[in-house]
Amino acid sequence: MDELVQIPHVISACTRAGIEETMQEIRDNLADCEHSLAEYLETKRRAFPRFYFVSPAVLLDILSKGSNPMEVVRHISKLTDNVASVQFFGIFVCHLLVLIASS
Repeated sequence: MDELVQIPHVISACTRAGIEETMQEIRDNLADCEHSLAEYLETKRRAFPRFYFVSPAVLLDILSKGSNPMEVVRHISKLTDNVASVQFFGIFVCHLLVLIASS
């Protein structure tokens, strides 16, 4: 694959011997990764059902920044209803200000 970088024309690069098999292998590996990622996200959604309401990209962002609440807070409105704001006091303590809907 490294030698393909030096070929300036796409058609020349794509018609080289063995390239179709290499691309098929890469496509198969990508499909395996996507399947594994979908299974992982499903386990997280089963553990916390509110994750079903967010897209896979948002869920990945939440999970990857889970140890940093300041980064996750921008997704709070997608996970919960009636949260007006989140205020952080110190490193580990947070205080939620919740809007109460009038009936």
